[in-house]
Amino acid sequence: MRTFAMGERTGLADSAIGVEFDVSGDGLAAYCFSLGSTDLDVVCTARPASLTSAVALVAGGTGTAEFHVDLAAVDEAVERLVFVIAGRDPGFGAGSFVRLVGPDGEIGRFVLPVEDLTRERALILAEVYRRDGWRFGAVGQGYEEGLEQLVRDLGADPDEALIAAAVMVAHEPAGDSEPSDAATVPAPRTEAAPEPPRTPEPARTPAPEASPEPEPSTQPEASTAPKPSPEPGPSPEPEPTPEPEASPEPEPSPEPQPTPATDLAPAPEAVQPPAAVTTRAEPEPETAVEPEAVVAPEPEPEAVVAPEPEPGVKPEPEPGAEPDP
Repeated sequence: MRTFAMGERTGLADSAIGVEFDVSGDGLAAYCFSLGSTDLDVVCTARPASLTSAVALVAGGTGTAEFHVDLAAVDEAVERLVFVIAGRDPGFGAGSFVRLVGPDGEIGRFVLPVEDLTRERALILAEVYRRDGWRFGAVGQGYEEGLEQLVRDLGADPDEALIAAAVMVAHEPAGDSEPSDAATVPAPRTEAAPEPPRTPEPARTPAPEASPEPEPSTQPEASTAPKPSPEPGPSPEPEPTPEPEASPEPEPSPEPQPTPATDLAPAPEAVQPPAAVTTRAEPEPETAVEPEAVVAPEPEPEAVVAPEPEPGVKPEPEPGAEPDP
């Protein structure tokens, strides 16, 4: 197995190669940039294949990646393929490496000099470029300002050439620092179409306010409630009776108190119609009782006492009476 030193180059006899790396660090992600006369193309976790499918990210995780490259399918306008690792925090762990793989297995590997990369946030691990065919080079160049500075150094405009904003947000520097300009860059034209804007919900028409119910009349309707009886006036004095003794004049009955009107409740409460006024019937004047006439009893007839007959004298029979035999 061959070990590459930083900056070492070698030619590639096979068109099908693999570039794999394993780098220790926090929040690391792998990228492959295609450079040439055309617009910058990128392969990464969010976009795992190039325009021509010449480069594909077949496996990857935090700090790990496995790129498959078909050099015969690379567009003629592409001059370089740059393999990059970038993260939020500076520095990389010991034992980090990148290796070149051919059809028959590993061709060689490049172990990163991490002791010299303590302040860098982005790193070019290796590149495959055209020069009398295709060649592989171990680079190991770091960038303290991160991925944006690296892309600018490749000759591309970060505002136009960087990857999708969603990927950039995942690799923004931690802390209270201002977000990178690349975080607001729209995705490349080859990105999947963004979600269509949601159709705004139609404005809800407010329900019409219920019209207030008319206040009921305080006067009862003639057809539904009886009219109150008029207040009775004082009773006339009864005429004296022709009896010897005149009956005493009856006292006039007290006038009924008027029923107070029902207070109207404040709107909007419905006012109940007042109840019919109930009047007490005036008591009839007492009629003088005539004294009963005293009928004098008829005198009983005096009993006629027959005189006692004298001795020796026979009493005369009453007229019409039969004589004793």
